[in-house]
Amino acid sequence: MLALLSALSACFAGALGYTVMVVLPVVVFVGLPLEFIRPPGELMTVTWLAKATYLAGGWLTALAWLGLRLAPASYRIGRLFPRAREIADRVWVYETPALQAYAMPSPTGGVVIVSRGALNLPPDELEWLLAHERSHLRRGDASASLYWWTQHSILRVALWLARLIYTILRPIPLIGLLSGLYFSVASLGIRLALGLFSTHPPTYRRIKRLERMT
Repeated sequence: MLALLSALSACFAGALGYTVMVVLPVVVFVGLPLEFIRPPGELMTVTWLAKATYLAGGWLTALAWLGLRLAPASYRIGRLFPRAREIADRVWVYETPALQAYAMPSPTGGVVIVSRGALNLPPDELEWLLAHERSHLRRGDASASLYWWTQHSILRVALWLARLIYTILRPIPLIGLLSGLYFSVASLGIRLALGLFSTHPPTYRRIKRLERMT
């Protein structure tokens, strides 16, 4: 149930961010100017442009998710954690003194990635850490996180486009001001979309929850 809620939350956050960062600027900067040159009797430019933008975003999101879901774990680990190596069956380690661990789904069942610092834990604590991450794989939590990775990648592309638009239009007096405002809103949008709807609480909140439980 939590995995489903996490996936839905990611999709909602991505849709909200995509609307603010892509659809609205396309309508404002492209659709509205085209409305002035639209021949009478034709479909409203703003309407079909907004629908086409949403459709393109949906296809890109689906393709990005499929690529993440079908990519071998070794490939994704190589991209995210260079020089990581497999030390046991479905257990990888990467070099950092920080205490970290991740569960990564894959077509073959998923793997657990731990930091070098985590290997310094006492054996029973390390076993608990591995069991915790493996439970994410069994419960589907790690698969649900793919939706967050997907939405994050799409919104990062959208932010890059916002920066490009601002860079090109900045010299133009009024339009440059509007494009700068758009870039600011887009930057704020990606932070709000991936913060407000995150289901992974930060460390300090986890500590407070444990303190209340005890």
